[in-house]
Amino acid sequence: MAASSAFHPGAAAQRRALIRHYKDNPPPMGVYAVRCDAAQLVYVKASMNLPGAFNRDQFQLRMGGHPDRRLQQAWHAHGAAALRFEVLDTLKRRADATEADYRSELAALHALWHEELAA
Repeated sequence: MAASSAFHPGAAAQRRALIRHYKDNPPPMGVYAVRCDAAQLVYVKASMNLPGAFNRDQFQLRMGGHPDRRLQQAWHAHGAAALRFEVLDTLKRRADATEADYRSELAALHALWHEELAA
């Protein structure tokens, strides 16, 4: 039986290196906003994975299923170009922090930014 052509001797080592790189370089976390000036709308959220949150929101908007109806309506009325995704604040990772610590800090940051932008 012939070995698969997809396997090569360094594949396992390369996979381990990629996994290590991912674990050593987690995605940025923080608070972000989606703004639509035409609709005078600011949507503020917090995430442990900012790039993932941007992708999720954009996908949900494109598919017409975003949980925030006002944001979805702004997308339909004014188009994708009218919405701006921006990072408002980020958290730095610390060796002594747990995921629960980060979630608590993100909740506090979210509340501050929500209050700031709602005023």
